[in-house]
Amino acid sequence: MLYSEDKGVLFLEVPKTGTVAVATAVRGICRQHRALPRHVSAHRARRELTSERWKELYTIAVVREPTAWLQSWYRYINGVGRIGEDISFKTFVELVADDAPVNGENIGVKTQFERISDRRQRRVIVSRLLCFEHLADEYNAVNAELLNGEAKDLTRRNVSPRMDVQLAPETERLINERWAVDAEIWAKAKAKVDRASRRAAVTA
Repeated sequence: MLYSEDKGVLFLEVPKTGTVAVATAVRGICRQHRALPRHVSAHRARRELTSERWKELYTIAVVREPTAWLQSWYRYINGVGRIGEDISFKTFVELVADDAPVNGENIGVKTQFERISDRRQRRVIVSRLLCFEHLADEYNAVNAELLNGEAKDLTRRNVSPRMDVQLAPETERLINERWAVDAEIWAKAKAKVDRASRRAAVTA
C-alpha cells in the first residue's frame, strides 16, 4: 500500500497489475505504510486507517483482465521456482479457484475483487480503478490530477517471464465462473477508458 498523507492519495497494490512500476514511479511522494503489508486488502487498510480517514482519501487500484492476470501469476510463480513444471496452467487455476495450496504452498491468488472490496458489504470501496491494459495513460492522468505531476514516468518493472500458457476450454469456463466479478469490474474500467479515448478523438 502506497500512501501520501499530504496529498491524500492511497494506491492499493493488487499483485500482478503493474504495482512495482507504480511504486517505483511514485517513490518519494507515496510511501509504504509502516503498519501494513505491501499487498494489503482495501478492507484491512480501511480498518487500520479508520473509516473516517478512508473517506477523506482518494484511493486507487489497478485491475486486469482475469485470464491475463492469472496467466501472469502462473508465469511469475513458475519463474521464481515456487511451483514445478509438472503443474499445468489448468491445474494451477483449478487449485487457486478452490483456494487450495499449490505444491503445499498457499499462493494467495484469490480474486482482485477480494482485494478492493468491503467483504461484509460485498462492494468495491476504492475511489478509482485504473485499467491495466491502459496503465501508462491512466497513471499519467493520476500523476497530473492528484500528484501535481511530481511523480516519475512509469517504467515496466517485475515483468513475469515469457511463457506459452495454454488456455483449455474447460479452464476458460472455470475462469469465467470463478472470476466473473473480476471480469465485470475490469470491463467497466476498460469501457471508461475507451469512452474517454473516443471523446478525445472527436474533439481532436
